[in-house]
Amino acid sequence: MRPGPATLASADAHFDRGVEQLGGPLEGAYRFAAMILRLDEAHPVSLPCLSPSALHAAQLLQDDPTLTSERNVIEALLAGRMQRVLAAERPFGRLGTDRGREAKLQSGDVLALPGRSQRVYVVLADGRAEALDHRAEWTVKDYLDALPAHELASRRQYLLHYPDGQAAELALSAWNRTPSAVPPGSMLAPRNVCLPVAD
Repeated sequence: MRPGPATLASADAHFDRGVEQLGGPLEGAYRFAAMILRLDEAHPVSLPCLSPSALHAAQLLQDDPTLTSERNVIEALLAGRMQRVLAAERPFGRLGTDRGREAKLQSGDVLALPGRSQRVYVVLADGRAEALDHRAEWTVKDYLDALPAHELASRRQYLLHYPDGQAAELALSAWNRTPSAVPPGSMLAPRNVCLPVAD
């Protein structure tokens, strides 16, 4: 509600306390996509690689019209100078009361609560991200089938990145398990991918 800097005592330096200090989330904020963004001082400028989590965070921010003015944050993510840190250490699907400790904040961290995205992103073999409309019943296979096979990496290489920043192995084979629907705001990206850094 009140974007800007906040000062927190060391004991209160976690995501929820920071959001509370800034007036709470906007109506329509997607709590499942809560993110902590941190400058990556160790990132080698000469290596033109971008992590899937940084690209995913930038896509979620760009899709929220209330956050598109944060060009400096989006550009830092796409240039590899900023990385996403998990706001809460918990596997997807666990109860909120059963989640792990929240990540401690550091000075200079940026907190973001984008709105619920209506897209699912698929990273192509060349590193570009394709945004597809979210469909409530679609599984990973459906999203991969919606794109030309020659533009995709090997299907077995893909990981599903949930909106909270956690990544999961895919179960593309029927014998493995029944596939579940992909949540809005998720991203499919090849593992160990070196994505192009924005100029």
